[in-house]
Amino acid sequence: MNLLLVEDDLNLGKILKRQMEDHGITVTLCTTGKQGTELIYSGADIDIMVLDWMLPDMSGLDILNQLYFDRISIPVIMLTALGTLENKTAAFSRGADDYIVKPFEFDELLARVNALYRRSHQIHTFDYSYGDVTYLIDSRTLQCGDQSVRLTNRESQLFELLLRSAGKIVSQDEIIESIWGLTSNV
Repeated sequence: MNLLLVEDDLNLGKILKRQMEDHGITVTLCTTGKQGTELIYSGADIDIMVLDWMLPDMSGLDILNQLYFDRISIPVIMLTALGTLENKTAAFSRGADDYIVKPFEFDELLARVNALYRRSHQIHTFDYSYGDVTYLIDSRTLQCGDQSVRLTNRESQLFELLLRSAGKIVSQDEIIESIWGLTSNV
């Protein structure tokens, strides 16, 4: 499992990284929202993100909004000192999958990370094949013979749209609406 940890408290981040890695989880630690979003948009393989709300350059909520707007689906656990009902509902309404208030117990965070990973990977349990070409949904990988290429988030969204529409004509407007959430007259 590849976990992106966006946490501005470097000491806490290092402790969580070490503890997660002790449990077999690969962790990339980013201490700013900019670092985290750049990693996401680079197409890095991220299975789960643990996201702090209060970051030095942007809020975790801003990151959730950006991901939602760009239709990037990454399971997210908010890990923050902000614990009001209003905070929690704001995060959930913007796409957070879980919410943990600091201070917290590591074992609970680990259990929630593992549970969210299991749930998020049960959604797509099949792959597409046509001739000698196979598309592995979970890893967003196209394989042809002994060659493979990993698709970016947008590429995989487009490819999956075309797969779901096999045998049908998909217009440019449909693609723009489905992948970018825009209409062509914008």
